[in-house]
Amino acid sequence: MRKQHVFRNMKSQAHMPFLNGRTLMFCSGDGVIERDESRGRRPGDPPRYGVRRYQPWKLMYCDWKSRRPNRIETGLPADSIECSPSFYEADGQYFVSFIGGVFHNDLHYDQLVYHLYLMSGPSLDRLEAPIQFSDRRTNIGFVSPRYVCTLVRGKLTLTHRESGEQSEVELPMLSKLLRVTYRADHLDSLIVTGLDEWDLPMTLLVRLDTRDVSEICADEPVYKCSIYGQELVYAKKTGADFDHRHLAHGVLSPENLRVRQGQRRLRTAR
Repeated sequence: MRKQHVFRNMKSQAHMPFLNGRTLMFCSGDGVIERDESRGRRPGDPPRYGVRRYQPWKLMYCDWKSRRPNRIETGLPADSIECSPSFYEADGQYFVSFIGGVFHNDLHYDQLVYHLYLMSGPSLDRLEAPIQFSDRRTNIGFVSPRYVCTLVRGKLTLTHRESGEQSEVELPMLSKLLRVTYRADHLDSLIVTGLDEWDLPMTLLVRLDTRDVSEICADEPVYKCSIYGQELVYAKKTGADFDHRHLAHGVLSPENLRVRQGQRRLRTAR
């Protein structure tokens, strides 16, 4: 697979792309920062203090042809994390979902708390303030025209938006999930990045309609990628830190897919 950089002159790091053919949405960051935090085991216990090193990713978008990045203003605090974006258009409105990590502060608890957020508006530069789309905490998920995806008690859960039916997707070849998104051109296709049994990154294409699972293979991990048609955009590691990445893209061909039949189980909750 031939690869090219998406942004040749962009100094900021970039991560977690989502492509719908015309527009690319992604996260951008200027490096790891440190923040003091406290942890309390139980109410009444004295807090324990530490330092969190993290990348405060922020939502961005650009036209896929011009590739001039623009900020999506979410209104979340400056030290929050905005990650795993996706979006769709319907009835003249844009709907943007993302995972937001916001520091929760009280006497015994000061850590990032993640929720699934949704914003909407007539254009990507005129979005209303985000709302928590789910009361449950989740660091993985999306809102598509067809599904709401969250990670509930370690279970990858899909809720069909019309029927309300819930299902759980089990991927036994992954020991940990890192990102789940969907194909904008095929709403029943999930793109799942996680760690395999050796703690190495693996990205899977999961067809909900056929129950087929394919591993997306290349000469390097296509980490937290997005696919539209034959275009594949992924976060390429370019620095010492694991999350020091920039966006690269290539053309997806059949030889990049290794089919793993029978390794996905879709269980419908009753």
